[in-house]
Amino acid sequence: MPSNYSTFNFDPEFSIITFTIRGRADSTGIIDTIRQAFEIQPADNSIWDLSEADLSELDHRSLQQIIDAAKPINRQRKDGARTALVAGREDARALLSLFRALNQYAPSHIEYRVVGSIEEAKRWIAEG
Repeated sequence: MPSNYSTFNFDPEFSIITFTIRGRADSTGIIDTIRQAFEIQPADNSIWDLSEADLSELDHRSLQQIIDAAKPINRQRKDGARTALVAGREDARALLSLFRALNQYAPSHIEYRVVGSIEEAKRWIAEG
């Protein structure tokens, strides 16, 4: 398996882009994936499936780079748009909770939630 494998899919029913990252995640790869996906298919909501990603290279600085790079894209998303961050491991969930908190103070009009499964993410987005 390559060190990083990223894909994205669009669900028009709920205007969701689902990103899936397997292997080592880094800020450059995540930023490139965000830009490519939203250029092809703008969406209000997103799901990041990081359940099989290695997040060990992400730190406060790289999380802030991702937030800064996503600001122009996020401005195009409607108020109340949602982003679910999926992770199963406790250390990954803690890191994603930091990402969520940094976005709240950015400030961002996007709602973020860290969840344990894709199904939970889809339910939360559908509630919005």
